[in-house]
Amino acid sequence: MPEKTSSIAGENQLAVGPQDNGDATSSEKLPEEENLLIQDNKINLTSEQSDARGEDNDKKKIEDDDYKALLQDRGWAWFVVLGCFLSHVITGGFERSDGVLFLQFTEKFQESAQLTAWPGALCSSVRLLAGPIATAVSNRFSVRTSVMAGTFIFALGVAVSGLAPSVPYLFFTYGFLQGFGRGLVYAPGVVVVGMYFNRHRGLSTGLGTAGVGLGTFLFPPMVEMLFEQFGFSGAFLMLSGIALHLCIVAALFRPLFIHRSIVIGDRKKKSVAKDLDDLGEERAFVASKEGSLDLPKSTKKDASSITIELSLDSSDHDFQDGGSSAEKFQESPRLRSRSRIKNCCKSVISSCFPVEEQKMDKKKQKLIEWSLLKNPPFLFYCFSICLFTAAFKSAFTFLPALAASSGISKIEAAYLLSISGIVDTIGRVLAGFILDMPRIKPFRPLAYNGIIFVIVVLSFLSPLMNHFTGFAVLFGLYGMMTGAYVSQKSVVIVDILGQEKLTSSFGLLICFQGIGTAIGPPLSGLLRDIYGSFKEAFFMGGAAMAAAGGLMIVSNIYRIVMQHRLKAAMKSTKEHADDN
Repeated sequence: MPEKTSSIAGENQLAVGPQDNGDATSSEKLPEEENLLIQDNKINLTSEQSDARGEDNDKKKIEDDDYKALLQDRGWAWFVVLGCFLSHVITGGFERSDGVLFLQFTEKFQESAQLTAWPGALCSSVRLLAGPIATAVSNRFSVRTSVMAGTFIFALGVAVSGLAPSVPYLFFTYGFLQGFGRGLVYAPGVVVVGMYFNRHRGLSTGLGTAGVGLGTFLFPPMVEMLFEQFGFSGAFLMLSGIALHLCIVAALFRPLFIHRSIVIGDRKKKSVAKDLDDLGEERAFVASKEGSLDLPKSTKKDASSITIELSLDSSDHDFQDGGSSAEKFQESPRLRSRSRIKNCCKSVISSCFPVEEQKMDKKKQKLIEWSLLKNPPFLFYCFSICLFTAAFKSAFTFLPALAASSGISKIEAAYLLSISGIVDTIGRVLAGFILDMPRIKPFRPLAYNGIIFVIVVLSFLSPLMNHFTGFAVLFGLYGMMTGAYVSQKSVVIVDILGQEKLTSSFGLLICFQGIGTAIGPPLSGLLRDIYGSFKEAFFMGGAAMAAAGGLMIVSNIYRIVMQHRLKAAMKSTKEHADDN
């Protein structure tokens, strides 16, 4: 028992410190009430420390939420929308020019409609089938890396297509190379907008993808004029140079991990700059450079710590030059020049192809989540968009040919695509604005489903037109509805699966689109070869879209039933918890 008392007394000395009178009574046995008081003080101290740690964790969580608020729906996020818009101007312009290119391929190679339709169909299919690969590249490296690599492959495929001696040669150059490059550009551009936006996701996606409409308005007449002015090979060479402008788009697609680092670093720098102003700019500068200013020790320490912190923050965004200042001073001019060139090259490569460092404690992210196909609403949505894309791609491939068969000139047929494209832009923006309204947002997948059946009616009416005005009005409406449908597909994915599954699910979805584009145009070309006209192809497209609308209805029914079951289960769990 005395040993225990002595131990408590020793703890008391550590806890409350030495007594003021300096005698040895602290080692004697203390009253029981005082021992309890000491223990209570220790418990209170431990509790206060725990509360302090909890407050630190809460503060860190608040800061993380604050940084998230800084990242989304503001600032650089709108430059990302601009990059998505420009990306869709170029890729969408090429895509919607397939009808003009179909006529050029037919005139040059004199092959059947089915065979001539294959290069464009294969290009679109590869573009969409490359969605999972683009997703994997974006997850493993970054969105900018995927877009930058895709740009060079895209431009190469366009350039060598001008040297094609036959249609099968175009299968590889125009179909595979160009399609794969487009695929690495297309999917990340849509996904990155969804990552940067939360409250205005529908509107931002509509604005970003509205570039397809502008591209459809500009490219078909431009492509037709390029072939008239520069011939077959020269036109493809010019188009290759246009494709290289996607490098600008890649620069605008700042990866989220880099943007977060920049935002945090800027906020720290502003805080440090404020502290430097408090110390006095001139005195702090001299103290940091010479270290010999006649300041109080505490002031010197504060100034030096601020300067060190500022330099450390700056190093987060700068590249390491390697070596100390003394070593650099001793280097010869030639070695310093080589070092600068080497570091400059590293900086350019790291900026163009950034890679996110994987943290040790961070769960490894799956490159492709095939398990998402086990979700019935998403699976039926994938089947629906596969059939829709088969008909949609056929319509834009054979619209100029359908118009030409009615006696309309080539340039007027190209103008029809332009009219469709400019109205497409309006449809995308309006769809994003309307479907983001609070009263409509909960029913967005149902409204999305209704758009399909409007397009079905327009598809059946297309073969009945026989003059330019009728085609212009009809395909203006067709462009508006298809633009509204296509622009919101990533938003509907979020409604079905949630934002955290957007990257992987979008890659799988456009993979199904790729299957549709591989089937649609060749099958429509086969019908043209059999029946001698393009009307049957448009009737078949209307039937395929009707089936797509039916599958989307099934997807919505599954989604609503699953939501009701989830709400019922949560309500039952809550009632059970209240009873206990």
